[in-house]
Amino acid sequence: MNTVASRTTLGRVLLLVGIVVTVACLVLLTLVSPPQRHATFRLAIGPQMAISQGLGGSAAQGGPRAYMEALEAIAGVRLELRRSSSIESAIALLSSGAVDGVAFSLPSTRPMLPGSAVVSAPFYTGSSVLVSRRTSAYRSLASLAGRRVAVIDNGEYRAYLARHFPDINVLPLASPADMLAALDSGAADAALGADGILVPLARRDHNAILEVHAAHDGPPVELRVAYVPERAVEVSMAHQALLALPLDIHKDILERTLNAVYRAPPTVRAVATYYRIPIILLCLVMLAFLLGISRACRKARRAAARQAAAARVLTLVNHEVRNSASSVISAIDHHKRGDGRFSMNQLV
Repeated sequence: MNTVASRTTLGRVLLLVGIVVTVACLVLLTLVSPPQRHATFRLAIGPQMAISQGLGGSAAQGGPRAYMEALEAIAGVRLELRRSSSIESAIALLSSGAVDGVAFSLPSTRPMLPGSAVVSAPFYTGSSVLVSRRTSAYRSLASLAGRRVAVIDNGEYRAYLARHFPDINVLPLASPADMLAALDSGAADAALGADGILVPLARRDHNAILEVHAAHDGPPVELRVAYVPERAVEVSMAHQALLALPLDIHKDILERTLNAVYRAPPTVRAVATYYRIPIILLCLVMLAFLLGISRACRKARRAAARQAAAARVLTLVNHEVRNSASSVISAIDHHKRGDGRFSMNQLV
C-alpha cells in the first residue's frame, strides 16, 4: 500500500511540475516581444525594372528579385512592387505620395525626380552595352544617327536617347529577348541596355550573329531608390543588409542565375542559328535522298506498265494464234480420217 501511495504522490508531483513549466513558458512567450517588422515599403518600378530579368521576375531564376527576397528576410523590410507603364508614371506615383519610393537605374533619371525625394546609395553598379550584328560597324551611339536602336518600351533608355541622341530612331519593344530578336532579323540596327541583362541573353541565344560592345558614350548603370524622407530607416537597413549579405547567399543566387540563363535549354531559334550550315546540308541530303526514291518509284512504275502491256500483247497474240492453229489441226485430222470433203490443196 505504501508503494502504491508513493507512486501516486510522485505522479501528482510530476504533473504539477509539468503544469508549472508550461505556464512559465507561456508567460515568457507573452513577455518576449516579437522581432521588429517594419511597415510595407511600396516601391514603384518602370517597364525597365519590371522585366523578367529584373525586379519583376521570379526569385527562382536568381537576379534582382532573389536579392530583394533575401533583403526582406534579413532586414525585415517587406517590399510591395507597384508596376507602372512608364518611368514617368512611376515617378508621378512618388510625387503624389502613392508609393514610398521608386527604383531607377540611370543617372539621367535623377533630374526627373521630385525635389523632396532622397536618393539612396547604389545597390548595383554596372555599365550600358550596345549590341549589334558582327558584320556591322556600329560601336557607339554617335555612329547610330538615323539608325534604329531597340530599347525597352517607355523605359529609362528611351528617355535617355530622346534627351541626348535625338537623331536616333528609337524602336521600343517589350522585352530584351524581343530587342535581340529584332536585331537578329534586321528590324533594328542595334540594341541598348544594361550589361547584366543583355550580355547573358546575347551570348546564349545569338552568339553566332550578334556582338556586345561597351557603350562608351552611354550612361552608367546604377540601381538606386528614390524615397520619401520618412522611410530613410528602412532604405538604410536594406542597403546595410545587402553589404553584409553572407557569401553562401550570394553563391546561391548566382547559381540560380546561371541555371536560368546559361544552363537553360536553348531556344529553337538559337539552335537553328548556331547549326544552320549542318542543318542546310542535312536538308539537302534528305532532299536528294527523297528525289532518288521518287525517281526509283517512277522507274518501277514505268517498268511495271511496260511488262503489263507486253503481257497483254502476248495474251492477245497467243489467243489468235491458238484459235487459228486449232482450226487447221482439226481440218487436217478430218482429212486423214477420210471423211473430209475437201482436198489437201483446197485446205491449203
